[in-house]
Amino acid sequence: MLQLVSSQILGFEIGQDTVDATVDLVSAGLVTWAMWKNNYLGSKGKKQEQALKANHLK
Repeated sequence: MLQLVSSQILGFEIGQDTVDATVDLVSAGLVTWAMWKNNYLGSKGKKQEQALKANHLK
């Protein structure tokens, strides 16, 4: 879709390698963000883990 928009509307073509690299980079960023938000590495996560244990939810 990105290739179609760039070639039809904007008038230039984007190579498949560039599209693949961009998708890989964005996917890696989203996976890293999700892993960071859903773990107990930071101080906020450690407090949350302690609260879950205190309430016998973990």
